[in-house]
This record gives sequence, structure tokens and C-alpha cells, in this order.
Amino acid sequence: MKKKTIRSVRILFLTVSAALIFSGFTRTTGTEDEAAASELMQKRTEILQRAVFCSSEQADVYSQLAAIETHPLLEDDMKSLSGLYSGEKDKVINMKIVRCTLTSKKSAVRFYDITVRWYMLGKNGYYTEQNTYRIRTSTSGADMSLSSLQMI
Repeated sequence: MKKKTIRSVRILFLTVSAALIFSGFTRTTGTEDEAAASELMQKRTEILQRAVFCSSEQADVYSQLAAIETHPLLEDDMKSLSGLYSGEKDKVINMKIVRCTLTSKKSAVRFYDITVRWYMLGKNGYYTEQNTYRIRTSTSGADMSLSSLQMI
């Protein structure tokens, strides 16, 4: 009986943890391109969070990021992950895309200004911050990839 209770508590804990981490990854509505850029930002955050806090293999992380990123951002992300352990980073509990706006478009390259509200857990507890980023994407056929990200 005791083993069943412990097992049930573990399953409940994992379910609640997963719900808290991924339930709030939401975005605002906009054009199809803006929605795709917002989705890429969310996927990148999820992959990086798993890499830092779930001890993913570097090859797995690289292949997951390579599916949504190109250089130079892919190289920058992999460099920032090497030698990093979970105690050095604050954990993203939730993120909300407040605004995503296409600012310019030049053939296969698009620039967006994207505002993200981050709900974080750090050494001093929970906190919220909002940042705006300029992201550059490149498209190849129907596939869009992140190629640069800068806080503005």
C-alpha cells in the first residue's frame, strides 16, 4: 500500500510540474509569419530549459536547436550551454508573448520585434520581467528558422 501511495505522489508531482512549466507558453494572435516567429521563440525556450534543467545530451540539444535555428544563433546557444549547470540559471516557469511585430522583410530574411513577459524562479524566489527582442529569421521554402536574437 505504501509503495502505491509513493508512486501516485510521484506521478502527480511530475504531472503538475510539467503543467506548470509548459501550460503558460502562450502567444498573441497576429499574422501567420508573426505566429510562426512566436512559436520558434517558444520552442527555443523549451529546448534550452530542458538542456539546462533536465541534463539532456549535447548532441540531442544540438539536433533539436538545429531544427529551429541557423548560424550564428545556433552556435551562440551551444557555446552558452557548454559548461553551464542548472544552479547558474534562473528557471523559466512561464512565458507569454505580449507582442510580435514584423518590422522588415527582405526576400527570405525577416526581422521582428517581440516582447516577452517572463515568469521566472531564481535563488530569491519568483519574479516577473518583460523584455523586447529583435529577432531575425530566415526562410527556406516553408521552413522558418531563427538566426539572431538581441535584446533591445
